[in-house]
Amino acid sequence: MFSHEERVKAIQLFLKYDCSYTATIRKLGYPSVGALRQWYKEYLGFCCKVLNKE
Repeated sequence: MFSHEERVKAIQLFLKYDCSYTATIRKLGYPSVGALRQWYKEYLGFCCKVLNKE
């Protein structure tokens, strides 16, 4: 299980590396592609909710 901070760090790197799963995982040494994909989906869902409230 990864902490919230680890997840945020992974998503930030994922975005920095132009949404490259391979580059992100290679740099961090974690998570799996499936986990990172799920975290990114959750991130996008959160962003959509925030934008819809404004």
